[in-house]
Amino acid sequence: MLSLTAATLVNKGVSFLEKELEKVKKAQGGVVFIDEAHQLSVERQGKQVLDYLLPLADQLNHPDYGAIVWVPINFLNPVPAHVEVFKIFS
Repeated sequence: MLSLTAATLVNKGVSFLEKELEKVKKAQGGVVFIDEAHQLSVERQGKQVLDYLLPLADQLNHPDYGAIVWVPINFLNPVPAHVEVFKIFS
């Protein structure tokens, strides 16, 4: 299980997320919580994180990472269009 915040992802970027996801890869699956996930759509670096993350979230059972359940927390209503993929979890 990973518990991340959007602020951390924005500040540390895709390379940080890649390092964190190595834990999921090693376990061949897991749950990833992202607090305040809607904030990823605001900053340029957050959008880069989304560009990396969305293709992974689109696959229920990723060939490299196994089954990942993405749990975004504390969305604004309505969900911004570019994070619509998470709407099913909110």
